[in-house]
Amino acid sequence: NRCNPFNPAGGESVFRAGDRATIAALGLQPIATPLTIGDTIDLLGDLFVFSGPGAQHTYSYTLRYHKIGTSSVATIMANGQGPKRNESLGVLDTSSLSAGDYAAILELLKDGRQMAAVTREFRLVSR
Repeated sequence: NRCNPFNPAGGESVFRAGDRATIAALGLQPIATPLTIGDTIDLLGDLFVFSGPGAQHTYSYTLRYHKIGTSSVATIMANGQGPKRNESLGVLDTSSLSAGDYAAILELLKDGRQMAAVTREFRLVSR
């Protein structure tokens, strides 16, 4: 069974963007829950951008988190650079947080403006 006719089964994907085209992908690995207040978690994921020779843009990522049900958002990593493949995107120290449900938010920025985002929810419990 082959679902990708351009690459052999199990092979590394090769992305090619022509002219001004851009291929971007981002993802956060699931977060083991629940976490305990005081835990430090390395947020792992993928983020990469392939641009054609005519594309004249800059790309970066921001990793944030917020407590669900609130409007307050905190930044873990700003102006991060890729590519990242199953690598650390940032580290969250939960020692100053309160128990509750949270979301980690990975944003891909093109020329400083959000192009795409992905979130992963997690629960933080008291010791």
